[in-house]
Amino acid sequence: MKSLGLYFHIPFCPYRCHYCDFLSFANHEHMIPEYVSCLIRDLKFFLPDFRDYEIKTIFFGGGTPSLLRAEQIERILSAVYSYCHTAAEIEVTLESNPGTITLEKLSGYQAAGVNRLSFGVQALQNRHLKRMGRIHTAEEAQEGFKLARKAGFQNLNIDLIFGLPDQSLEEWEESLNQVVQWEPEHLSTYGLQIEEGTPFFTDYRQGIFSLPGEEIEALMYEKTIKRLRTRGYEQYEISNFSKPGYECRHNLIYWNNEEYLGIGLGAFSYLSKKRFWMTRNMAKYLKGEEKISGWEVLPLEKEVGETMMLGLRLKKGISNVRFFGRFGKRLQEFYSHLISKYEPSGLLKWEDDALHLTESGFMIANHVIQEFLLD
Repeated sequence: MKSLGLYFHIPFCPYRCHYCDFLSFANHEHMIPEYVSCLIRDLKFFLPDFRDYEIKTIFFGGGTPSLLRAEQIERILSAVYSYCHTAAEIEVTLESNPGTITLEKLSGYQAAGVNRLSFGVQALQNRHLKRMGRIHTAEEAQEGFKLARKAGFQNLNIDLIFGLPDQSLEEWEESLNQVVQWEPEHLSTYGLQIEEGTPFFTDYRQGIFSLPGEEIEALMYEKTIKRLRTRGYEQYEISNFSKPGYECRHNLIYWNNEEYLGIGLGAFSYLSKKRFWMTRNMAKYLKGEEKISGWEVLPLEKEVGETMMLGLRLKKGISNVRFFGRFGKRLQEFYSHLISKYEPSGLLKWEDDALHLTESGFMIANHVIQEFLLD
């Protein structure tokens, strides 16, 4: 039986963060009950195409999935288990905002079947949290983590962002050092991206704040790698670190360019070389007027390029054997010129049968990876 990752998009937020360009809406919580029903409706709609698949991961992303009540999460998961084949040890992740949780809600999530929580902490200085538009304080973030442990969760991720407006290297180290003392099983550390259409984009263009320079950001990243390594975290992807055995299995599906089904407003799916996506119009979505908004069949060159773009983000890189099994050619037959260019410079390396970026290559990963896109 083939494997599949299942993603549910929850587009509701109590407040839209100033850096966020994800598909989400603030102050629309009144729509949640109807929206949950639509998620289950669409799960049933897609089910005939996925009867030969086993669901091995479920991910509730957003938005702010922790706005949903525990019984609403339970209702969705019960539908999955009723209609789909699921793995015996399925990973079920729910993204959560520390400002939206209680011990009762967290205990309810666990009872419903959620076994992994991802906390959007982002920073542990209240001035940065306020500027980002986060609804929680540093103190609430720490308390939320404690509540998750009290509720029984043994697989917790913390999201942090570096390169924030006017953020110093010392502040980043402070956030990092505090979080590792909590001992989460997983950490995701992202460099800030200023996205067009966000308040941050407008403020940056108007000179309201400055960003740390490239050298400072590089130092932040280097210190992250070294600090987490000393605390027993393995960097398995450019931005992700975990204790042994706690890699995010759902995100590994994306990075390995495997198949997944996305359900909910604007959600993307990838199946049998075809990518399709659902409408971004909430009124149409709720009415069920437009199940699939668009789709494309990936030509070989695009599929190969995306496999490289995603796979080179992984520390282990891309297996030549696996690549050959998928495309009928070895990596060298597509990329001998790029391998010859970057291997002597110490940015790419062969290890066993896998091609991967070195630690130096990770530092300029975006520059290197974009050259592997064939289309």
